[in-house]
Amino acid sequence: MGAGYQIIKSILKVYVTLIVEDIRVSGLENIFAGPKIIVANHPNATDAFMLPLIFPETLHYLVQASIFEVPFIGRLLAYAEQIPVIAGKGSQALALARKKLIQGGSVVIFPEGRLNNDQGLHSGHIGAAKLAAQTDVPILPLGFYVPPSALRVFKRRIDNRAASSRWQFGGSCFIRVGQPVQIRPTRQPSKHFENLEYFTEQIMSKIGELVYQAKQDAGDRY
Repeated sequence: MGAGYQIIKSILKVYVTLIVEDIRVSGLENIFAGPKIIVANHPNATDAFMLPLIFPETLHYLVQASIFEVPFIGRLLAYAEQIPVIAGKGSQALALARKKLIQGGSVVIFPEGRLNNDQGLHSGHIGAAKLAAQTDVPILPLGFYVPPSALRVFKRRIDNRAASSRWQFGGSCFIRVGQPVQIRPTRQPSKHFENLEYFTEQIMSKIGELVYQAKQDAGDRY
């Protein structure tokens, strides 16, 4: 584990210790050793903060390129070998992710590509399915849920447009880990894209099931 990632992990541990009540994970038995493509819903800005505290290995996130332009944070992300996603150049990010997987690393992708603010899942992009087909690395689906009472909304402007994100302050973060999914490439090149779209729909459906289960977990308390 590199020094940059260790710094990020330490910062996130402080955040969770001081701000979040706890992380409640179900399905830990589904986490396997070795390279994996972790996919999840993306309702809140802080969901990604939880994973380095659950997975022992270095995780390589696909991150919106504009975040790398934020002073200090951007430099730290680059130092920690995170992967910038430049608009219109997603293939470059996937190439870097593929390299990490081939080297034995693990990659985190939010297939929706943007926050959904818990308003229902957006359609998924095919990047995760494409990586899985190219590398034969299993996909590990997750579902996040944080009760609304533990969230605060922050508004800002990005590219001259209004945007908002939800950050967790207090309460529990509920996470459901699903069973690994193995994707096999089609033997018919003409059906390749159609095949990836099909698997992406299946992945998003599984994530949706896990989100529902995470909400059920939270229902015992909230």
